[in-house]
Amino acid sequence: MFKVFKTTGIEGNYNISANPTFVSNNCWAIYPAKHKTTKKAYSVWQFQKKDWETRLTNDGIITKNNKKLVLSDIYENIRLFIGNQAKLKHPNFLTVIEPLEDHKNRILFVTEYVVSDLNNTDKSDLDEIMITKGLLQVSNGLKFLHDSVQSVDLNINPSSIVITENCDWKICGLPFLENIANGIAEKFVDPIDSRLPSFLSIDFRFSSPNLLLKHKVDYINDLFSLCCVIYFLFNDGEYMIKCHQSSGLTDYERQIKKLNQVLGSIQTNSTGNKHAFFNKIPDNYYITFIDILQNSQESNTDVIQLKKIITVNDLIESNIFNNELIRILNIIDEFETLPVTEKITFLKKLKLEIEKFPKPLLINKFIPILINAVDMDQVKKNVQPTPEMEELIIESCDNLVILSQNLSQLTFTDKVFPFILILLKRLQFDGFKILLLKNLPIIQKCLNASIDNNSSNDSFQKFSLDLFDKCINEKNSLAVQELTLVNLKTLLPFQPYSVITSDILPRICTIYSTTTSLKIKNLTLASFITMIAEVKNNALEDFLVVDKILPLIYNTSSANYANTKFTNNILKLYNCIFDKLSKSTNKSFNSKGNETE
Repeated sequence: MFKVFKTTGIEGNYNISANPTFVSNNCWAIYPAKHKTTKKAYSVWQFQKKDWETRLTNDGIITKNNKKLVLSDIYENIRLFIGNQAKLKHPNFLTVIEPLEDHKNRILFVTEYVVSDLNNTDKSDLDEIMITKGLLQVSNGLKFLHDSVQSVDLNINPSSIVITENCDWKICGLPFLENIANGIAEKFVDPIDSRLPSFLSIDFRFSSPNLLLKHKVDYINDLFSLCCVIYFLFNDGEYMIKCHQSSGLTDYERQIKKLNQVLGSIQTNSTGNKHAFFNKIPDNYYITFIDILQNSQESNTDVIQLKKIITVNDLIESNIFNNELIRILNIIDEFETLPVTEKITFLKKLKLEIEKFPKPLLINKFIPILINAVDMDQVKKNVQPTPEMEELIIESCDNLVILSQNLSQLTFTDKVFPFILILLKRLQFDGFKILLLKNLPIIQKCLNASIDNNSSNDSFQKFSLDLFDKCINEKNSLAVQELTLVNLKTLLPFQPYSVITSDILPRICTIYSTTTSLKIKNLTLASFITMIAEVKNNALEDFLVVDKILPLIYNTSSANYANTKFTNNILKLYNCIFDKLSKSTNKSFNSKGNETE
């Protein structure tokens, strides 16, 4: 449900939902919205000024004497939060679409569409591959910030990492951004009153002792913060440093001493086993994780540097991201820019790995990429694709079918099946027909169609009949005809008897009488047997067998009987017919104009 505010500015240009998607940092309510003209989805961030002013007044923070000063600090922090964000143009930083609008009661701005932040996300929904991919995106963002902008974030924490609908992680919230182009800077961070908004101060639970205890602003500060986030994610939302910015630096220092005692025991541990405190950190993370924690607590200011300074590049190049699935996700991020030949090569390899990815990635990242790989404008214009594009369509659809086996029926019918239906209606080339025919049982399963479950059968009944109609005529290649006849056992149980007798049977009879391929003739004979004896509750009636099938056999060229397999199949068909008619209540049939018992 969407509500419409004013007719100017953000509230005039966007339809904004009445309910927020989530609340970030206990201050920003993030609402889903759609641009009124483009209909594209965005997020509107809203800060309720009046609510905070009332709260702070009731808590005794704001008085007549200090009101202007306190509110000035709060709103200046918010302006930095948005202003710094808007300046950074990078795919791993949240994109600001509309700048800050300061109204009497609230502050608004618009960003690309986001669905959550790490603080609000259910940690059980984040498996290792999703976390690893997200951390790589954050690391690449920090690399840009450190190397190109020569600045330190100082605010890396679960609330400052948002997640898009495609499961991408992006850095947001930059009120404490510090430029250190001239070298390591000095900064003092004081605890704040617990009654004040927490966003006014750096979160101690995710900050480096290099900043809080040594008062140094250095690139290593962000690396330490990222390790705190890693611990948080793999420990179900527990904090590695259990304190708060209102608790004071003494409490923080006590927590750091405990952490360093653990790190010190690891350094001298000859067994190589994990310390219990870090037991949930994955094995491929462990060495790099401990190395960063040990070497990001104090800036190296010596003129002669005896030890290499750890950087975000060391993290990016570590074993954490040396993973085939991560490499695939990196290519997926660049997929749209690849040449068609490289897309085809990648999709062929992807089929071997795609089922290893978690369901949220399959739904939110892979499905859109695979569907968008097909030029739907050309498809809808019925433009014949080039051989190269035909191959790209086949590989994209093949991957879609494979991943669909891990989807719910609802997700498949909502996100994948409509796309397949459009292609079935528009595309004529054999490769696509063969792909669908080979995967017909899988599509049946994805639609949850079964003889005993009528609720899901209509979609499959219509789809499979449309596919049959498109593939069974003599204009199709032998390969297409062959697969159509092979799949008849999958198709027939879902078709009404009237369709079987008026549509399917006559067309198979036509194929039998016109084809010159013995292989196709043999498959049609097998199809007749299926229709006579193997279709539950819908087997052909006796008179149709006599009127339609027996005359075909009578008129078969004797030359076909030179083929042993054909002769055996004819005998099987005769046996099937004899068995059926012997059980008939009719005592005689009109065959070739004569009554025959």
